[in-house]
Amino acid sequence: MSKELRLLLSFTLILMDSPAVTVAKSAATPVDVRCDGDDGLTQRVCAAVQNGFKSSQDFTLTSADEPGMLVVRIPTNVDWKQMGKRTKVLYKIEFTTANDQKIAASKGSCWEDAISKCVDQIVEKAKIATRKMGSAK
Repeated sequence: MSKELRLLLSFTLILMDSPAVTVAKSAATPVDVRCDGDDGLTQRVCAAVQNGFKSSQDFTLTSADEPGMLVVRIPTNVDWKQMGKRTKVLYKIEFTTANDQKIAASKGSCWEDAISKCVDQIVEKAKIATRKMGSAK
């Protein structure tokens, strides 16, 4: 291993242990993703949404009730429409608190071969719901 690479790795480890990184991690909103649909397409969307929240710096994926937790629910199977050779995914999403207080509901769509676009939309909407949840305290 080169001297430059060792130095870079050392610097990265020092930064990871810094208070600023710890504060940023602790400021993330706990989120629980729940999917009531049971078909294959809905399960694919749900898994992608869970992965999207897992990789977001703004959220911490959890399944246990935590203070300030946001519940993101896909309440039904997603709908779909065949449009030429492509399939459009149509989803409904609900945002609630852990004790089932409704914050917001929304819908959106993306192409089946670009489900990450639905994920991006849902994560952005969750950020808005989190702000609403914080202002309702």
